[in-house]
Amino acid sequence: MSFNQASTNLIEKQLDHAISTVYNRSKDLKIALEGLLGKLDSELAQGREPNWASLLDSYALITGKVGQFAVFLKSVQFVPTSKKVKLKH
Repeated sequence: MSFNQASTNLIEKQLDHAISTVYNRSKDLKIALEGLLGKLDSELAQGREPNWASLLDSYALITGKVGQFAVFLKSVQFVPTSKKVKLKH
């Protein structure tokens, strides 16, 4: 395996990891949002006042996930080198 092939394989693995991480974090965020909306919907459908402590906990969880996702996205940089894309992390 040449140096160029090894470099390309490393870049592909880093890119796969970044894509996988973005997918998993967005999926976690979607699940947390669905949970919050489900709680709110079920409490309102039953004619009850929402349990604000529970809703605030869910909101805090979502806020944390959005923050972690933003930090990850800021840390990933794509640097073009000639005809290749290099992933820095």
